[in-house]
Amino acid sequence: MDKLDKDTLYSIAIELDLPSLLKFCASNSRINELICKRDPIWLNKLNKDFPNYKDFKLKQSKKDIYILLYNLTKLKKKLNLKQNILELYNLQELNLSNNKL
Repeated sequence: MDKLDKDTLYSIAIELDLPSLLKFCASNSRINELICKRDPIWLNKLNKDFPNYKDFKLKQSKKDIYILLYNLTKLKKKLNLKQNILELYNLQELNLSNNKL
């Protein structure tokens, strides 16, 4: 991996799902510095996977926003919830009486 240029690393990273991307970032300090600690990868993934992410009006880093939205999507699917992820994020209370965790 040390011999791959930044563009090649970026091309690999952009195709990974979040768990794989986080492992990719942790696998090498150079990859982490060149790709994962910078906003472009996270902004690209946000625009690709969550085009309405700006509706959330979040102040966190692009990476943290992506992780939050990814986890909300996983929760929504796991619990078979009807709300979209913005509605889920804005809920004051979540009734899980009919769902198994």
